[in-house]
Amino acid sequence: MPGKLTIHFLGGTHLRSVKMFGKMSPYIEAKFNHISYRTKTASVGSGSNPKWSEQVVFDVRGNVSECGPVFVEVFHANTLTNDDSIGEVSIAVTKVVHDGYDEGTFKLLHKHKPAGEIQLSLSWAGDTAGDTSRSA
Repeated sequence: MPGKLTIHFLGGTHLRSVKMFGKMSPYIEAKFNHISYRTKTASVGSGSNPKWSEQVVFDVRGNVSECGPVFVEVFHANTLTNDDSIGEVSIAVTKVVHDGYDEGTFKLLHKHKPAGEIQLSLSWAGDTAGDTSRSA
């Protein structure tokens, strides 16, 4: 079933600290059906409880059941070295497609250990048009 999957990035809580000094500068990278989206870095000073106010719309042209889960990873943005992974979660889209909507707190893991939580809102709309979509 073709349609659009919208993800609203709301915030994070108790994110695993990857900095020895100072506060983290976290951002989210979401991947769905081989398409990636990266949020802006949360406001400086947000640390382990960042807030985002962003969304992405993935345009699904084929059968959504063949797309697989949404993979979400939170990173700390480094200036001079590679960004550090804080944690990740894989979210099945079947509930979103069936109910049309799913909102909640998703637990992040890093090397199979708890790494904090992120708050997301996901929605599904079949066969709608829009300019801000990314083809999946």
